[in-house]
Amino acid sequence: KYVVHDCYKQYRYLGRSKKLGIDQRQYIETWCDHKTYRMFGKHRVLSGLRDLSEFLYRHFNDKMVFVLIDDHDSVIKSAMLNVTDDGQLDDIVKLSVGLINSLLKNNRRHVHGGLITGVSDIPLFGSGLTDKDDSDTIMKYRFLGDHPFVDFFGLTKDEVDGLLVYPELKLGESVVDTAKAMYSGFTSKKGVEVANLYSILNFLKYGEIKNYWQTFNPMPNLDEVLKVPLIKKSIEKMLTDDSINIEISTNLTLNDIIGMRNFLNNPKSQAVSVAIKYFSFLFEEGYLAYALDQGQNLQNQVNGKNAVRLPNDEIKEIFTQALK
Repeated sequence: KYVVHDCYKQYRYLGRSKKLGIDQRQYIETWCDHKTYRMFGKHRVLSGLRDLSEFLYRHFNDKMVFVLIDDHDSVIKSAMLNVTDDGQLDDIVKLSVGLINSLLKNNRRHVHGGLITGVSDIPLFGSGLTDKDDSDTIMKYRFLGDHPFVDFFGLTKDEVDGLLVYPELKLGESVVDTAKAMYSGFTSKKGVEVANLYSILNFLKYGEIKNYWQTFNPMPNLDEVLKVPLIKKSIEKMLTDDSINIEISTNLTLNDIIGMRNFLNNPKSQAVSVAIKYFSFLFEEGYLAYALDQGQNLQNQVNGKNAVRLPNDEIKEIFTQALK
């Protein structure tokens, strides 16, 4: 409810629009008010953003809306880590995905298109938004995937080299080398290397080489997870700059999300199959990268599995500290 309420507040002027009817303007004011929006039920929550797209379309003389959804996975990830009741988690997942479905699917009259960003694409799994036979399909461009937009998921090697040598920054050669080792190293399927944009920007802002990703996107209960023998052995292997082979999941179900929630809360009590999927979760969250051979080509797949590694010193530091 709050997400929809907060969105409506950005367009509160619609409550005075002469292009809308009295009932519509009152409806908008109800969503904008910090008390009355709480009265809306599930149905109104699901249709709230779709209604807003129609109001904007009418207010701007039938001009179609372009939708921007940032950090779309945060609600489900937070629920996955904090909600213990399976039924409640199910409701949250369906409601979050339902908001996007309602806004973007079969709404071509009011919405021209949209851009959805987030750390992972977990909320889109099984949502129907990525069905190949659907005319309203949302195209997924995953982190380090085989697509033309890999460069935009971080800073390229040339961009890092050009940025860190700016005279105004007054960075010595040793500092530049340390920063590159700390924040670069994310390699895609095609061998394109990108650096962690968030961490590098914070390094330039604060002038200190430290672990920024751990604060921005921490791995829950990592100390306990690393006590699982299979995971501990694999992480220790990658800490020696070696790689491991994992199956990267591209279609998680609700049961998978529940299983991962249970694993993160109580790692030792879960089946080995769930522990194996943890590596795919790490990849989704920006903790692993594809491993390349000496020719800078993707290492050969083994039984449908991909070779992955720890990308840089920032990620290695997180696991090293958790293993102590």
